[in-house]
Amino acid sequence: MPTPSELQKQSQRRSVFGNYAPGSRESAASIEPPIPALLRDAAASQESIDTAVARTFLYSFLARAFEDPEPDSWEWLTSREIRTALHSAAGALAK
Repeated sequence: MPTPSELQKQSQRRSVFGNYAPGSRESAASIEPPIPALLRDAAASQESIDTAVARTFLYSFLARAFEDPEPDSWEWLTSREIRTALHSAAGALAK
């Protein structure tokens, strides 16, 4: 008696993906990726990452600004590095 996996091997393969065509088996080496599209996608991904990081910094800055006032928090909020990062984050989100 054949097992379920053996029965599946005998029947035609199916897929939930629309780009799957039974019987056409191209090797991965024969398919060349569209390099310009990949670069464009990478640039878009990097832009969304930059936006997310800038937004995260601004949220943490605002959260710290609205905390109970403490000398360490005030020192962090007014430091030169944080002000520079704040201007950079605001500039990244303004694009």
